[in-house]
Amino acid sequence: MITENGVATDDDGFRIRFIREHLREAVRGGTIGYMYWSLLDNYEWERGYSARFGLIECKGSHRKIRGSAEYLGRVSRSMELD
Repeated sequence: MITENGVATDDDGFRIRFIREHLREAVRGGTIGYMYWSLLDNYEWERGYSARFGLIECKGSHRKIRGSAEYLGRVSRSMELD
């Protein structure tokens, strides 16, 4: 089981590629589960709120679902990597 796998970036296209490549390696290695870190952007001790880890963008009280969340959802529902 892969847990807490994620990347801090403002480039959501990069996050999608990151998830795709890690899922491919997980499948090749026989991994039975994958959990992305983190659902929401959150506070990091060294970088405050500037580290953009989340599948959902958080700016104040505003929330926006990122394309990476939609990608991971499609893969999860179809059980197929593109």
